[in-house]
Amino acid sequence: MENFCKQFNITEDQFYGKEKIPGDLYLKSVTSLPEGFNPIVGGTLDLYSVTSLPEGFNPIVGGTLDLYSVTSLPEGFNPIVGGNLYLSSVTSLPEGFNPTVGRSLDLKSGYSNQYTKLPENYMFTWENGKYIKVDGIFAEVISKHLNVWKCRTPNTESVFYIVTDGMRYAHGQSIDEARESLKYKIGDRDPSKYKGLSLETELGFWEMVECYRVITGACEFGVKEFLKRTCTEERNYRISEVIEKTKGEYGGEIFKKFFTVC
Repeated sequence: MENFCKQFNITEDQFYGKEKIPGDLYLKSVTSLPEGFNPIVGGTLDLYSVTSLPEGFNPIVGGTLDLYSVTSLPEGFNPIVGGNLYLSSVTSLPEGFNPTVGRSLDLKSGYSNQYTKLPENYMFTWENGKYIKVDGIFAEVISKHLNVWKCRTPNTESVFYIVTDGMRYAHGQSIDEARESLKYKIGDRDPSKYKGLSLETELGFWEMVECYRVITGACEFGVKEFLKRTCTEERNYRISEVIEKTKGEYGGEIFKKFFTVC
């Protein structure tokens, strides 16, 4: 353990997961893990060359956990991973395997891909909220009041803000900028919930923005620019109105066909 810590510049407490490793931990050259190694990593944990895992290994990883060369998993292996979990070489899954994964779980072809999916914009916290990762950003918390976090990038003085509406998160250089960005965040990305709506259905302004982005895949920047030019009034809009307004715009035809083609 001491040699391992010295080689990879981590502390004994970080080795055992008593203290968080704030950034990425790249261990590509490691082929086997020492017993007791069970870290909490803010970013990516790269164990590309490791071929087997010791019992009790259950890391918490804010980014990606790469176990590409592992061929079998010990019972009880159910890590919490904010990004992707790569298990492309696994040839058998233990009973009860159900990791918590934020983005995607890459399993060998033919295996069931059932696992616990983290909510969109899930917030990871470490050291009683001193560090958080949400909206793709790892941050050190300076202060928190209600639904606003004042943060900085660890080991820097670069200050920014994170806000939430209880389901989604957004960040910005100021509180107002973060709140403006939050308006454009997408919650549920499943367009099937809009299938029963008619051309005369009215939605609130921001409900309609989300509807359009979910159906068309339009990006936040593009929608912002469109609204500046075309829809400056925050009122309810009929779907037929939006179809008319978005003629020739990105996703306009996709949006129209969604509601008019059986």
